[in-house]
Amino acid sequence: MRSWRLAAATAVAVLGLPGAARAAQLFPSVPAPAGAHTELVSTAHVAPDTTRYSYRYGPLVAAPGHNLILVGPVTVERPPGDGYVTRLKSNFVGEDGVTPPPVEQVHIHHGVFLNLSARDTTWPNLPERIFAFAEEKTTGTLPAPYGFHIGAGDVWAINYMVHNETPATRVVYITYDVDFVPKASPAGLTMKTAFPVWLDVQNGKAYPVFDVHQGAGRDGRFTYPDDQPSAYGDGPKLNDWTADRDMTLVATAGHVHPGGLWTDLNVVRDGRTAHAFRSNANYFDPGGPVSWDMAMDYTQPDWRVGARKGDVLRLSATYDTTRASWYEDMGIMLVFATDGASGPDPFTHKVDTAGTPTHGHLPEDGNHGGQSTGLPDPAKLADGQTIDNGVAIANFVYMPGDLSQATSTRRRRSCTRSPRAGCRAPARRASPIRSRTATSTSTRASWATARRATRPRRSARIGSRRPTCRPAPTRTSAACTRSCAARSACWGRRPRVRRLDRHRAIARRRSRSSRSRCGSTAAAVCRCACDATGAPACAPAPSSSRPSVSGRSRRSGRRASGSPRATPCACG
Repeated sequence: MRSWRLAAATAVAVLGLPGAARAAQLFPSVPAPAGAHTELVSTAHVAPDTTRYSYRYGPLVAAPGHNLILVGPVTVERPPGDGYVTRLKSNFVGEDGVTPPPVEQVHIHHGVFLNLSARDTTWPNLPERIFAFAEEKTTGTLPAPYGFHIGAGDVWAINYMVHNETPATRVVYITYDVDFVPKASPAGLTMKTAFPVWLDVQNGKAYPVFDVHQGAGRDGRFTYPDDQPSAYGDGPKLNDWTADRDMTLVATAGHVHPGGLWTDLNVVRDGRTAHAFRSNANYFDPGGPVSWDMAMDYTQPDWRVGARKGDVLRLSATYDTTRASWYEDMGIMLVFATDGASGPDPFTHKVDTAGTPTHGHLPEDGNHGGQSTGLPDPAKLADGQTIDNGVAIANFVYMPGDLSQATSTRRRRSCTRSPRAGCRAPARRASPIRSRTATSTSTRASWATARRATRPRRSARIGSRRPTCRPAPTRTSAACTRSCAARSACWGRRPRVRRLDRHRAIARRRSRSSRSRCGSTAAAVCRCACDATGAPACAPAPSSSRPSVSGRSRRSGRRASGSPRATPCACG
Protein backbone atom coordinates (compact mmCIF):
# COMPACT_ATOMS: atom_id res chain seq x y z
CA MET A 1 0.00 0.00 0.00
CA ARG A 2 2.00 2.93 -1.27
CA SER A 3 0.07 5.30 0.94
CA TRP A 4 2.62 7.60 2.49
CA ARG A 5 4.11 9.72 -0.21
CA LEU A 6 3.34 12.46 2.24
CA ALA A 7 6.15 14.84 3.08
CA ALA A 8 6.61 14.83 6.83
CA ALA A 9 7.43 18.52 7.03
CA THR A 10 4.35 19.41 5.00
CA ALA A 11 2.15 17.27 7.20
CA VAL A 12 3.40 18.95 10.36
CA ALA A 13 2.78 22.39 8.91
CA VAL A 14 -0.78 21.70 7.87
CA LEU A 15 -2.05 19.87 10.93
CA GLY A 16 -2.84 23.17 12.60
CA LEU A 17 -5.01 24.42 9.75
CA PRO A 18 -8.77 24.04 9.24
CA GLY A 19 -9.73 20.81 7.49
CA ALA A 20 -10.22 21.99 3.90
CA ALA A 21 -7.16 24.25 3.87
CA ARG A 22 -5.10 21.51 5.53
CA ALA A 23 -5.95 18.97 2.85
CA ALA A 24 -5.29 21.47 0.06
CA GLN A 25 -1.77 22.11 1.35
CA LEU A 26 -1.04 18.52 2.28
CA PHE A 27 -0.95 17.45 -1.37
CA PRO A 28 -0.41 20.71 -3.28
CA SER A 29 1.08 19.07 -6.39
CA VAL A 30 -1.71 16.55 -6.97
CA PRO A 31 -4.85 18.03 -8.53
CA ALA A 32 -8.27 16.71 -7.64
CA PRO A 33 -9.82 14.63 -10.45
CA ALA A 34 -12.09 16.75 -12.60
CA GLY A 35 -15.69 16.21 -11.56
CA ALA A 36 -14.85 13.71 -8.80
CA HIS A 37 -17.00 13.98 -5.70
CA THR A 38 -18.43 11.86 -2.89
CA GLU A 39 -22.12 11.02 -2.90
CA LEU A 40 -24.24 9.28 -0.30
CA VAL A 41 -25.79 6.32 -2.11
CA SER A 42 -27.93 4.88 0.67
CA THR A 43 -28.45 4.48 4.40
CA ALA A 44 -29.70 1.46 6.33
CA HIS A 45 -30.26 0.54 9.98
CA VAL A 46 -28.19 -2.59 10.61
CA ALA A 47 -28.30 -2.80 14.44
CA PRO A 48 -29.78 -0.88 17.35
CA ASP A 49 -28.64 2.75 17.09
CA THR A 50 -26.34 1.76 14.19
CA THR A 51 -26.70 3.24 10.70
CA ARG A 52 -24.75 2.07 7.66
CA TYR A 53 -23.82 4.96 5.35
CA SER A 54 -22.88 3.83 1.84
CA TYR A 55 -20.75 6.31 -0.11
CA ARG A 56 -19.39 6.37 -3.65
CA TYR A 57 -16.43 8.53 -4.64
CA GLY A 58 -15.72 9.35 -8.30
CA PRO A 59 -15.73 9.27 -11.20
CA LEU A 60 -11.99 8.63 -11.31
CA VAL A 61 -10.47 8.65 -14.79
CA ALA A 62 -7.60 6.16 -15.12
CA ALA A 63 -5.54 6.78 -18.25
CA PRO A 64 -3.91 3.85 -20.07
CA GLY A 65 -1.05 2.62 -17.92
CA HIS A 66 -2.18 4.83 -15.03
CA ASN A 67 -0.12 4.09 -11.92
CA LEU A 68 -0.08 7.21 -9.75
CA ILE A 69 -0.78 7.93 -6.09
CA LEU A 70 -3.47 10.59 -5.80
CA VAL A 71 -5.61 12.24 -3.16
CA GLY A 72 -8.85 14.06 -3.67
CA PRO A 73 -11.13 15.70 -3.80
CA VAL A 74 -9.93 17.81 -0.88
CA THR A 75 -12.11 15.83 1.54
CA VAL A 76 -14.45 12.86 1.45
CA GLU A 77 -17.78 12.48 3.15
CA ARG A 78 -18.18 10.79 6.54
CA PRO A 79 -21.13 10.13 8.82
CA PRO A 80 -22.50 13.35 10.31
CA GLY A 81 -22.18 14.25 13.97
CA ASP A 82 -20.21 12.98 16.94
CA GLY A 83 -20.04 9.22 17.34
CA TYR A 84 -18.25 5.92 16.76
CA VAL A 85 -17.34 3.94 13.66
CA THR A 86 -17.68 0.20 14.27
CA ARG A 87 -17.16 -1.15 10.72
CA LEU A 88 -15.68 0.08 7.44
CA LYS A 89 -15.77 -1.86 4.17
CA SER A 90 -14.43 -0.56 0.86
CA ASN A 91 -14.65 -1.71 -2.73
CA PHE A 92 -13.64 -0.67 -6.24
CA VAL A 93 -16.22 -0.63 -9.04
CA GLY A 94 -16.39 0.17 -12.74
CA GLU A 95 -18.31 2.65 -14.87
CA ASP A 96 -21.71 1.34 -13.78
CA GLY A 97 -20.86 2.20 -10.17
CA VAL A 98 -21.75 -1.31 -9.03
CA THR A 99 -19.64 -4.07 -10.62
CA PRO A 100 -15.94 -4.47 -9.77
CA PRO A 101 -13.76 -4.73 -12.91
CA PRO A 102 -11.46 -7.75 -13.44
CA VAL A 103 -8.35 -7.29 -11.32
CA GLU A 104 -5.99 -8.01 -14.23
CA GLN A 105 -7.46 -5.05 -16.14
CA VAL A 106 -7.83 -2.27 -13.59
CA HIS A 107 -7.70 -2.40 -9.79
CA ILE A 108 -7.22 -0.32 -6.68
CA HIS A 109 -3.71 -0.91 -5.37
CA HIS A 110 -4.52 0.83 -2.11
CA GLY A 111 -6.81 3.28 -0.44
CA VAL A 112 -5.98 4.87 2.92
CA PHE A 113 -8.49 6.92 4.88
CA LEU A 114 -6.95 9.85 6.75
CA ASN A 115 -8.34 11.92 9.60
CA LEU A 116 -6.82 15.32 8.87
CA SER A 117 -7.95 16.61 12.26
CA ALA A 118 -5.57 14.44 14.31
CA ARG A 119 -1.96 13.25 14.34
CA ASP A 120 -0.96 9.68 13.65
CA THR A 121 -0.18 7.56 16.71
CA THR A 122 3.03 5.89 15.51
CA TRP A 123 4.27 8.63 13.15
CA PRO A 124 3.01 11.99 14.48
CA ASN A 125 4.26 13.94 11.48
CA LEU A 126 1.47 12.39 9.43
CA PRO A 127 -2.31 12.76 9.63
CA GLU A 128 -4.05 9.99 11.51
CA ARG A 129 -4.25 6.83 9.37
CA ILE A 130 -7.60 5.38 10.39
CA PHE A 131 -8.34 2.61 7.87
CA ALA A 132 -6.91 1.08 4.72
CA PHE A 133 -7.89 -1.37 2.04
CA ALA A 134 -6.08 -2.88 -0.93
CA GLU A 135 -6.87 -5.39 -3.63
CA GLU A 136 -7.41 -8.10 -1.00
CA LYS A 137 -10.30 -5.91 0.26
CA THR A 138 -10.18 -6.64 3.98
CA THR A 139 -13.22 -5.52 5.95
CA GLY A 140 -12.41 -3.81 9.24
CA THR A 141 -14.78 -4.56 12.13
CA LEU A 142 -14.28 -3.54 15.77
CA PRO A 143 -15.67 -5.89 18.41
CA ALA A 144 -18.32 -4.60 20.82
CA PRO A 145 -18.22 -2.39 22.78
CA TYR A 146 -15.38 -0.64 20.91
CA GLY A 147 -15.56 1.98 18.20
CA PHE A 148 -13.31 4.52 16.53
CA HIS A 149 -14.42 7.95 17.69
CA ILE A 150 -14.94 10.77 15.19
CA GLY A 151 -15.80 14.29 16.21
CA ALA A 152 -18.44 16.45 14.56
CA GLY A 153 -15.73 18.65 13.02
CA ASP A 154 -13.31 15.93 11.88
CA VAL A 155 -12.23 16.09 8.25
CA TRP A 156 -11.48 12.96 6.22
CA ALA A 157 -9.44 12.47 3.08
CA ILE A 158 -8.49 9.44 1.03
CA ASN A 159 -5.13 8.62 -0.50
CA TYR A 160 -5.45 6.07 -3.29
CA MET A 161 -3.60 4.41 -6.16
CA VAL A 162 -5.31 3.02 -9.26
CA HIS A 163 -3.59 0.66 -11.70
CA ASN A 164 -4.93 0.57 -15.26
CA GLU A 165 -3.21 -2.20 -17.20
CA THR A 166 -5.15 -1.71 -20.43
CA PRO A 167 -4.56 0.62 -23.42
CA ALA A 168 -7.98 2.23 -22.92
CA THR A 169 -9.05 4.97 -20.52
CA ARG A 170 -11.24 3.60 -17.73
CA VAL A 171 -13.74 5.33 -15.45
CA VAL A 172 -13.95 3.85 -11.95
CA TYR A 173 -15.30 4.57 -8.46
CA ILE A 174 -14.30 3.86 -4.86
CA THR A 175 -17.16 2.77 -2.61
CA TYR A 176 -17.11 2.55 1.17
CA ASP A 177 -19.68 1.55 3.78
CA VAL A 178 -19.39 3.05 7.29
CA ASP A 179 -21.34 1.72 10.29
CA PHE A 180 -21.91 4.63 12.66
CA VAL A 181 -23.27 4.87 16.20
CA PRO A 182 -24.15 8.39 17.49
CA LYS A 183 -22.38 9.14 20.75
CA ALA A 184 -25.56 10.41 22.41
CA SER A 185 -27.56 7.26 21.57
CA PRO A 186 -28.13 4.53 24.19
CA ALA A 187 -25.64 2.26 22.43
CA GLY A 188 -23.15 5.10 22.05
CA LEU A 189 -23.19 5.87 25.77
CA THR A 190 -21.88 2.35 26.52
CA MET A 191 -19.10 2.31 23.90
CA LYS A 192 -15.36 2.57 24.49
CA THR A 193 -12.98 4.48 22.25
CA ALA A 194 -10.48 2.53 20.16
CA PHE A 195 -7.65 4.32 18.38
CA PRO A 196 -5.57 3.14 15.36
CA VAL A 197 -1.95 2.05 15.77
CA TRP A 198 -0.32 1.84 12.32
CA LEU A 199 2.59 -0.62 12.14
CA ASP A 200 4.79 -0.93 9.06
CA VAL A 201 8.14 -2.62 8.44
CA GLN A 202 9.16 0.64 6.71
CA ASN A 203 7.04 3.00 8.80
CA GLY A 204 7.25 6.68 7.96
CA LYS A 205 9.04 6.26 4.65
CA ALA A 206 7.79 8.01 1.56
CA TYR A 207 7.85 4.68 -0.30
CA PRO A 208 7.75 1.89 2.33
CA VAL A 209 8.79 -1.13 0.26
CA PHE A 210 11.46 -3.83 0.17
CA ASP A 211 12.52 -6.53 -2.31
CA VAL A 212 12.48 -10.30 -1.87
CA HIS A 213 14.70 -12.41 -4.14
CA GLN A 214 14.04 -15.98 -5.16
CA GLY A 215 15.94 -18.44 -2.98
CA ALA A 216 16.58 -15.89 -0.22
CA GLY A 217 15.86 -16.60 3.44
CA ARG A 218 15.49 -20.05 4.90
CA ASP A 219 13.44 -23.06 3.77
CA GLY A 220 11.89 -21.14 0.90
CA ARG A 221 10.72 -18.24 3.09
CA PHE A 222 12.10 -14.77 3.63
CA THR A 223 11.12 -12.76 6.72
CA TYR A 224 11.67 -9.02 6.65
CA PRO A 225 13.55 -7.54 8.45
CA ASP A 226 14.82 -10.63 10.32
CA ASP A 227 16.53 -12.16 7.26
CA GLN A 228 18.03 -8.86 6.16
CA PRO A 229 20.33 -7.62 8.95
CA SER A 230 21.14 -4.41 7.07
CA ALA A 231 17.48 -3.48 6.59
CA TYR A 232 17.77 -0.29 8.66
CA GLY A 233 21.53 0.24 8.74
CA ASP A 234 22.53 2.35 11.72
CA GLY A 235 19.11 4.01 11.92
CA PRO A 236 16.11 3.19 14.09
CA LYS A 237 14.15 -0.01 13.56
CA LEU A 238 11.14 1.20 11.63
CA ASN A 239 9.20 -2.00 12.34
CA ASP A 240 9.21 -1.24 16.09
CA TRP A 241 6.93 1.12 17.98
CA THR A 242 7.21 1.73 21.70
CA ALA A 243 3.87 2.01 23.51
CA ASP A 244 3.40 5.49 24.94
CA ARG A 245 0.77 4.34 27.46
CA ASP A 246 -0.82 1.23 28.91
CA MET A 247 -3.17 -0.21 26.29
CA THR A 248 -5.17 -3.22 25.22
CA LEU A 249 -5.06 -4.38 21.60
CA VAL A 250 -8.56 -5.29 20.41
CA ALA A 251 -8.36 -5.94 16.63
CA THR A 252 -5.86 -6.17 13.77
CA ALA A 253 -5.20 -7.57 10.30
CA GLY A 254 -2.18 -7.61 8.01
CA HIS A 255 -1.34 -6.56 4.47
CA VAL A 256 1.12 -8.17 2.05
CA HIS A 257 1.59 -8.23 -1.72
CA PRO A 258 1.34 -11.30 -3.98
CA GLY A 259 3.93 -13.80 -2.79
CA GLY A 260 3.36 -12.78 0.84
CA LEU A 261 2.52 -15.51 3.33
CA TRP A 262 1.79 -13.70 6.60
CA THR A 263 2.56 -10.84 8.96
CA ASP A 264 3.52 -11.39 12.61
CA LEU A 265 2.83 -9.08 15.56
CA ASN A 266 5.05 -9.53 18.63
CA VAL A 267 5.27 -7.78 21.98
CA VAL A 268 8.81 -7.23 23.34
CA ARG A 269 9.39 -6.50 27.04
CA ASP A 270 12.70 -6.51 28.90
CA GLY A 271 14.39 -8.61 26.23
CA ARG A 272 11.56 -11.16 26.10
CA THR A 273 9.29 -11.65 23.07
CA ALA A 274 5.67 -12.81 23.07
CA HIS A 275 3.81 -13.68 19.87
CA ALA A 276 0.51 -11.78 19.72
CA PHE A 277 -1.01 -12.54 16.30
CA ARG A 278 -0.31 -13.93 12.84
CA SER A 279 -2.35 -12.64 9.89
CA ASN A 280 -2.14 -15.32 7.20
CA ALA A 281 -2.70 -14.67 3.51
CA ASN A 282 -5.33 -17.17 2.34
CA TYR A 283 -4.86 -17.72 -1.41
CA PHE A 284 -7.75 -18.96 -3.54
CA ASP A 285 -5.59 -19.01 -6.66
CA PRO A 286 -4.82 -22.67 -7.55
CA GLY A 287 -1.28 -21.55 -8.38
CA GLY A 288 -0.64 -20.58 -4.77
CA PRO A 289 0.76 -17.26 -3.49
CA VAL A 290 1.11 -15.62 -6.89
CA SER A 291 -1.85 -13.23 -7.26
CA TRP A 292 -4.27 -10.86 -5.53
CA ASP A 293 -6.86 -13.63 -5.24
CA MET A 294 -6.52 -13.85 -1.47
CA ALA A 295 -7.91 -12.68 1.86
CA MET A 296 -6.00 -11.76 5.04
CA ASP A 297 -6.82 -13.20 8.47
CA TYR A 298 -8.58 -10.86 10.90
CA THR A 299 -8.57 -11.28 14.67
CA GLN A 300 -11.41 -13.10 16.44
CA PRO A 301 -14.02 -10.89 18.19
CA ASP A 302 -12.73 -11.92 21.62
CA TRP A 303 -9.02 -11.35 20.86
CA ARG A 304 -7.32 -9.12 23.44
CA VAL A 305 -3.67 -8.45 24.24
CA GLY A 306 -2.52 -6.27 27.13
CA ALA A 307 0.56 -4.06 26.60
CA ARG A 308 2.32 -1.84 29.12
CA LYS A 309 3.86 1.54 28.58
CA GLY A 310 7.37 0.96 27.23
CA ASP A 311 6.53 -2.36 25.56
CA VAL A 312 7.66 -2.61 21.95
CA LEU A 313 5.17 -3.70 19.29
CA ARG A 314 7.27 -5.39 16.61
CA LEU A 315 6.13 -6.30 13.11
CA SER A 316 7.60 -8.67 10.50
CA ALA A 317 6.44 -9.89 7.09
CA THR A 318 7.17 -13.30 5.50
CA TYR A 319 7.22 -14.01 1.75
CA ASP A 320 7.56 -17.17 -0.33
CA THR A 321 10.85 -17.45 -2.25
CA THR A 322 10.43 -20.81 -3.99
CA ARG A 323 8.52 -19.54 -7.04
CA ALA A 324 9.88 -16.12 -7.94
CA SER A 325 11.42 -12.86 -6.81
CA TRP A 326 8.98 -10.25 -5.53
CA TYR A 327 9.74 -6.56 -5.83
CA GLU A 328 8.36 -3.51 -4.03
CA ASP A 329 6.77 -5.59 -1.28
CA MET A 330 5.08 -4.38 1.87
CA GLY A 331 4.30 -5.58 5.36
CA ILE A 332 1.68 -3.65 7.34
CA MET A 333 -0.68 -4.22 10.25
CA LEU A 334 -3.32 -1.75 11.40
CA VAL A 335 -3.99 -2.41 15.07
CA PHE A 336 -6.86 -0.89 17.06
CA ALA A 337 -6.22 -0.40 20.77
CA THR A 338 -7.93 1.13 23.79
CA ASP A 339 -6.49 2.82 26.85
CA GLY A 340 -5.64 0.66 29.86
CA ALA A 341 -3.82 -2.69 29.98
CA SER A 342 -6.93 -4.67 30.89
CA GLY A 343 -6.31 -7.40 28.33
CA PRO A 344 -4.46 -10.69 28.98
CA ASP A 345 -0.71 -10.28 29.44
CA PRO A 346 0.88 -12.22 26.54
CA PHE A 347 3.85 -13.13 28.79
CA THR A 348 1.65 -14.86 31.38
CA HIS A 349 -1.41 -15.94 29.39
CA LYS A 350 -1.78 -17.84 26.15
CA VAL A 351 -3.04 -15.60 23.37
CA ASP A 352 -5.09 -16.78 20.41
CA THR A 353 -2.75 -15.97 17.53
CA ALA A 354 -4.98 -17.34 14.74
CA GLY A 355 -7.71 -15.44 12.91
CA THR A 356 -10.17 -15.88 10.06
CA PRO A 357 -10.43 -14.22 6.61
CA THR A 358 -13.09 -11.56 6.14
CA HIS A 359 -14.29 -12.93 2.79
CA GLY A 360 -13.84 -15.77 0.31
CA HIS A 361 -12.95 -15.82 -3.37
CA LEU A 362 -14.11 -12.72 -5.26
CA PRO A 363 -15.43 -12.97 -8.85
CA GLU A 364 -13.20 -10.15 -10.10
CA ASP A 365 -10.14 -12.23 -9.13
CA GLY A 366 -11.19 -15.27 -11.15
CA ASN A 367 -8.75 -14.98 -14.06
CA HIS A 368 -5.73 -16.96 -12.90
CA GLY A 369 -4.08 -17.17 -16.34
CA GLY A 370 -2.22 -20.24 -17.52
CA GLN A 371 -4.28 -20.76 -20.70
CA SER A 372 -2.47 -21.63 -23.90
CA THR A 373 -1.61 -18.65 -26.11
CA GLY A 374 -0.34 -20.62 -29.10
CA LEU A 375 3.08 -19.01 -28.67
CA PRO A 376 6.32 -20.82 -27.83
CA ASP A 377 7.06 -21.38 -24.16
CA PRO A 378 9.80 -18.82 -23.37
CA ALA A 379 11.13 -21.07 -20.61
CA LYS A 380 12.02 -23.68 -23.27
CA LEU A 381 13.69 -21.33 -25.73
CA ALA A 382 17.44 -20.90 -26.04
CA ASP A 383 19.03 -18.33 -23.77
CA GLY A 384 19.73 -14.96 -25.30
CA GLN A 385 22.87 -12.92 -24.98
CA THR A 386 23.56 -10.79 -21.94
CA ILE A 387 26.17 -8.26 -20.92
CA ASP A 388 27.96 -9.32 -17.75
CA ASN A 389 25.00 -11.57 -16.92
CA GLY A 390 22.62 -8.62 -17.04
CA VAL A 391 20.59 -6.40 -19.34
CA ALA A 392 22.22 -3.24 -20.64
CA ILE A 393 20.03 -0.13 -20.53
CA ALA A 394 21.36 3.19 -21.81
CA ASN A 395 19.92 6.71 -21.83
CA PHE A 396 16.84 5.59 -19.91
CA VAL A 397 14.61 8.40 -18.68
CA TYR A 398 11.48 7.64 -16.65
CA MET A 399 8.58 10.01 -16.31
CA PRO A 400 4.89 9.41 -15.57
CA GLY A 401 3.21 8.66 -18.89
CA ASP A 402 0.52 6.45 -20.32
CA LEU A 403 0.20 3.68 -22.86
CA SER A 404 -1.60 5.93 -25.36
CA GLN A 405 1.82 7.34 -26.35
CA ALA A 406 2.82 3.99 -27.82
CA THR A 407 0.53 4.43 -30.83
CA SER A 408 2.25 7.55 -32.11
CA THR A 409 5.67 5.92 -31.61
CA ARG A 410 4.69 2.96 -33.77
CA ARG A 411 3.50 5.26 -36.57
CA ARG A 412 6.85 7.00 -36.68
CA ARG A 413 8.78 3.77 -36.90
CA SER A 414 6.58 2.38 -39.67
CA CYS A 415 7.84 5.05 -42.04
CA THR A 416 11.37 3.67 -41.92
CA ARG A 417 10.15 0.15 -42.56
CA SER A 418 8.32 1.05 -45.78
CA PRO A 419 10.09 4.08 -47.27
CA ARG A 420 9.29 5.42 -50.67
CA ALA A 421 12.01 4.86 -53.24
CA GLY A 422 14.49 7.66 -52.88
CA CYS A 423 12.71 9.14 -49.84
CA ARG A 424 13.85 7.39 -46.69
CA ALA A 425 12.85 9.09 -43.45
CA PRO A 426 14.79 7.56 -40.54
CA ALA A 427 13.15 7.77 -37.14
CA ARG A 428 14.48 10.39 -34.79
CA ARG A 429 15.56 9.66 -31.25
CA ALA A 430 12.53 9.70 -29.03
CA SER A 431 12.23 12.56 -26.58
CA PRO A 432 11.04 11.81 -23.03
CA ILE A 433 7.26 11.73 -22.75
CA ARG A 434 5.94 14.65 -20.82
CA SER A 435 3.27 14.10 -18.22
CA ARG A 436 -0.06 15.70 -18.88
CA THR A 437 -0.46 16.62 -15.23
CA ALA A 438 0.53 19.92 -13.68
CA THR A 439 4.26 20.13 -13.01
CA SER A 440 6.58 22.33 -11.02
CA THR A 441 9.17 24.65 -12.55
CA SER A 442 12.03 22.40 -11.41
CA THR A 443 10.37 19.35 -12.99
CA ARG A 444 9.91 21.14 -16.31
CA ALA A 445 13.54 22.20 -16.20
CA SER A 446 14.69 18.61 -15.67
CA TRP A 447 12.57 17.47 -18.63
CA ALA A 448 14.16 20.13 -20.82
CA THR A 449 17.62 18.93 -19.78
CA ALA A 450 16.68 15.33 -20.56
CA ARG A 451 15.38 16.27 -24.01
CA ARG A 452 18.55 18.17 -24.86
CA ALA A 453 20.63 15.18 -23.79
CA THR A 454 18.70 12.73 -25.98
CA ARG A 455 18.07 14.99 -29.00
CA PRO A 456 20.57 15.10 -31.89
CA ARG A 457 21.98 18.36 -33.15
CA ARG A 458 19.91 20.58 -35.40
CA SER A 459 21.87 19.82 -38.54
CA ALA A 460 21.63 16.06 -37.99
CA ARG A 461 17.87 16.25 -37.47
CA ILE A 462 17.36 18.22 -40.65
CA GLY A 463 19.51 15.95 -42.77
CA SER A 464 17.99 12.71 -41.45
CA ARG A 465 14.50 13.54 -42.69
CA ARG A 466 15.34 14.83 -46.20
CA PRO A 467 15.15 12.73 -49.38
CA THR A 468 18.49 12.10 -51.06
CA CYS A 469 19.24 13.92 -54.32
CA ARG A 470 20.19 11.70 -57.24
CA PRO A 471 21.85 12.65 -60.56
CA ALA A 472 19.49 14.18 -63.11
CA PRO A 473 17.43 13.22 -65.02
CA THR A 474 16.39 10.03 -63.18
CA ARG A 475 13.26 11.46 -61.59
CA THR A 476 10.39 13.60 -62.70
CA SER A 477 8.79 16.51 -60.94
CA ALA A 478 5.78 14.37 -60.00
CA ALA A 479 8.03 11.72 -58.46
CA CYS A 480 9.74 14.29 -56.28
CA THR A 481 6.39 15.66 -55.20
CA ARG A 482 5.27 12.18 -54.19
CA SER A 483 8.49 11.65 -52.25
CA CYS A 484 8.01 14.90 -50.38
CA ALA A 485 4.36 14.07 -49.72
CA ALA A 486 5.32 10.66 -48.33
CA ARG A 487 7.81 12.27 -46.01
CA SER A 488 5.40 14.91 -44.80
CA ALA A 489 2.66 12.36 -44.19
CA CYS A 490 5.03 10.29 -42.10
CA TRP A 491 6.01 13.20 -39.88
CA GLY A 492 2.66 14.93 -39.88
CA ARG A 493 4.04 18.06 -41.58
CA ARG A 494 3.23 19.67 -44.91
CA PRO A 495 5.94 20.05 -47.58
CA ARG A 496 7.88 23.27 -47.35
CA VAL A 497 10.69 25.06 -49.13
CA ARG A 498 14.17 23.96 -48.10
CA ARG A 499 16.51 26.97 -47.96
CA LEU A 500 20.20 26.65 -48.62
CA ASP A 501 21.29 28.20 -45.37
CA ARG A 502 19.46 25.52 -43.36
CA HIS A 503 21.43 22.62 -44.75
CA ARG A 504 24.68 24.16 -45.96
CA ALA A 505 26.62 22.38 -43.22
CA ILE A 506 25.34 18.96 -44.35
CA ALA A 507 26.05 19.72 -47.99
CA ARG A 508 29.58 20.80 -47.21
CA ARG A 509 30.20 17.69 -45.10
CA ARG A 510 29.30 15.44 -48.02
CA SER A 511 31.00 17.47 -50.71
CA ARG A 512 33.96 15.17 -51.29
CA SER A 513 31.81 12.16 -52.15
CA SER A 514 29.19 14.04 -54.16
CA ARG A 515 31.01 16.57 -56.36
CA SER A 516 29.75 15.02 -59.58
CA ARG A 517 26.07 14.90 -58.66
CA CYS A 518 23.33 16.94 -60.30
CA GLY A 519 25.56 17.62 -63.31
CA SER A 520 26.93 20.71 -61.63
CA THR A 521 29.98 22.21 -63.35
CA ALA A 522 30.98 23.95 -60.15
CA ALA A 523 31.74 20.69 -58.28
CA ALA A 524 28.87 21.25 -55.90
CA VAL A 525 26.75 19.24 -53.51
CA CYS A 526 23.05 19.52 -54.12
CA ARG A 527 20.07 18.65 -51.95
CA CYS A 528 16.65 17.94 -53.32
CA ALA A 529 13.66 19.75 -51.89
CA CYS A 530 10.24 20.92 -52.97
CA ASP A 531 9.52 24.54 -53.56
CA ALA A 532 6.22 26.26 -52.84
CA THR A 533 4.61 24.85 -56.01
CA GLY A 534 5.68 21.31 -55.32
CA ALA A 535 8.35 21.26 -58.00
CA PRO A 536 11.80 19.85 -57.23
CA ALA A 537 14.74 22.14 -56.66
CA CYS A 538 18.46 21.53 -56.35
CA ALA A 539 20.53 23.85 -54.15
CA PRO A 540 24.23 23.58 -55.11
CA ALA A 541 26.93 24.64 -52.66
CA PRO A 542 30.46 25.23 -54.07
CA SER A 543 32.96 23.03 -52.28
CA SER A 544 35.81 25.52 -52.66
CA SER A 545 34.26 28.14 -50.45
CA ARG A 546 31.40 28.54 -48.01
CA PRO A 547 29.47 31.81 -47.99
CA SER A 548 29.08 33.30 -44.55
CA VAL A 549 25.72 32.81 -42.95
CA SER A 550 24.51 34.93 -40.08
CA GLY A 551 22.94 33.41 -36.98
CA ARG A 552 19.70 35.18 -37.86
CA SER A 553 19.51 33.51 -41.25
CA ARG A 554 20.14 30.08 -39.75
CA ARG A 555 17.33 30.50 -37.28
CA SER A 556 14.83 32.11 -39.59
CA GLY A 557 15.44 29.94 -42.64
CA ARG A 558 16.20 32.91 -44.93
CA ARG A 559 18.84 32.68 -47.65
CA ALA A 560 22.00 34.51 -46.61
CA SER A 561 23.57 37.16 -48.76
CA GLY A 562 25.96 35.69 -51.30
CA SER A 563 24.40 32.22 -51.22
CA PRO A 564 23.72 30.65 -54.64
CA ARG A 565 20.09 30.31 -55.56
CA ALA A 566 18.45 26.92 -55.90
CA THR A 567 18.48 25.48 -59.43
CA PRO A 568 16.08 22.83 -60.75
CA CYS A 569 17.05 19.19 -60.41
CA ALA A 570 15.30 15.83 -60.26
CA CYS A 571 15.20 13.59 -57.21
CA GLY A 572 15.56 9.90 -56.95
